Amino acid sequence: MSGDTAGAVAAMLAGSLMAYRNADFPDRQFGPLVRQMRTVLSGNEGFARVPEADRQDLYYQLATLGMFLAATQVALKRTPDPGVEANMRAAGEANLRALLGVDPAGLRLGPQGLYLE
Repeated sequence: MSGDTAGAVAAMLAGSLMAYRNADFPDRQFGPLVRQMRTVLSGNEGFARVPEADRQDLYYQLATLGMFLAATQVALKRTPDPGVEANMRAAGEANLRALLGVDPAGLRLGPQGLYLE
């Protein structure tokens, strides 16, 4: 996934879903999500014009935040903390709304990736 912006977007989405739902992200769903994000980004003319250095920065930011959210969620399973869980849910919701522009309550995972129900 190194340098793969679609993989970083998928990591951010997966981490945000974990935080929002206070639940694990199914490993089998990550590949389809990456492929879906690759398709979305490849069809986005605005993204195609983003300089490579900016894409690399975006990759690092999204991958880091996605991994942070996922790791925090895993830690919360071992040591629950209602205050941190509430903050994580709010952060996950805010990230999903910002990235996708939809209410995350309707987001579902399927064989093709993420979809809105």
